[in-house]
Amino acid sequence: MPTFIDLLCQEINRKASLLRQLWSRAPINDEEIELFKHAEENWLPLPALEETSPFKAFAVDGSMIEKSFNNAASAFIGQALLIGPQMEEKALRLEIHRGTMDRATLDRLNSIYLRELEVSLALEHLKEMENGVLFLDGSLYSMLPHLLYPLARTEESILLDPALDLLKKILLLLQRAEELRVTVLCLSKTSTDVLLVRKLTLSPSADMEERDLFKKEINLMPDAELLFRATSNPGFSRPLILGKMAFYPRHAALFQDQQELERRFGIKKQEALDLLNGLWNSPAHGIFYWRPLKGEDPIRVDFPWMLHVNKVHLQDVFAVFAPEISSIFPILSIIQGFYGGPNVYNSLLWQADKAVRLTKEKAEIYINVLNSSLGEKTKLDRSTRRFN
Repeated sequence: MPTFIDLLCQEINRKASLLRQLWSRAPINDEEIELFKHAEENWLPLPALEETSPFKAFAVDGSMIEKSFNNAASAFIGQALLIGPQMEEKALRLEIHRGTMDRATLDRLNSIYLRELEVSLALEHLKEMENGVLFLDGSLYSMLPHLLYPLARTEESILLDPALDLLKKILLLLQRAEELRVTVLCLSKTSTDVLLVRKLTLSPSADMEERDLFKKEINLMPDAELLFRATSNPGFSRPLILGKMAFYPRHAALFQDQQELERRFGIKKQEALDLLNGLWNSPAHGIFYWRPLKGEDPIRVDFPWMLHVNKVHLQDVFAVFAPEISSIFPILSIIQGFYGGPNVYNSLLWQADKAVRLTKEKAEIYINVLNSSLGEKTKLDRSTRRFN
């Protein structure tokens, strides 16, 4: 069997400069020196925290598989699980796509379907979470701007645009959570966003201004890279209150011309007005990165800026650092209480993820059930089955 190690070593030598830059702890130019300085100034030590009063805690997580068949069709199977005190609720969705859908659209559609499954399951049981905590895997804030684009698709059977449907359900989840005083905490173990870096680069002190967000941004490093290179101690980043920043510059027109949403999705004026009002008056989101142990990868924490803090609407700010750091101490106390070590960043989400994860063995069972229902043997496409 051929070995490719010699060729790999050649490629590593060719890419040595980039590799050193990405994994170096030291800044390499004046811009990075300034950025690292701001990052260090806004990386705070973990405080001594009071224990929180007993509360109900819940977690929702999901998993999906996609299988391609020899007739060019593909099947999406997504499942979501909600766990909590004496509670285990589940949901599943099956979608079949013809082979005429392009890969990028299919990937986006499947991602939206899975998130919709998780949000819908949480919404269905939110009343039971009153005055409690809901953990979600992955950011809601970062998803919102992506849902303002209609889904390019070829299947006429999809009547309501899935992106619009999910956007409405997320806004409803935030509204109902406020009414029921449910603390929604979104945890992301990985993130490629540049929210913190964008803030520190363009406006590290005051709130950002609209004109800042139209400046050409070249080579902004991801937040994860900055924190890896500039910090290593336990702590957390100064919390950001994020409103309109993630929507600029691509969605700036929506803040001046509400007909823009009508044109994008082909919806009626009143529906567009209601949706935009719901979005702009929804809560801004608090975002910070949290490292519980020295050298560990930071975990991103998102939460609607409305419980434990004075509510700020999304349309009221671009991106501003929280004036009172202690206002998020209750959030820190909650997430630290569920920390289970480097491999279990949240014990409740870890439990839900382990139970809902779709393994290869489970996928084969699902395909067999599909075969039984069809009364004939479906075959995966040649690329999928050649090494099985």
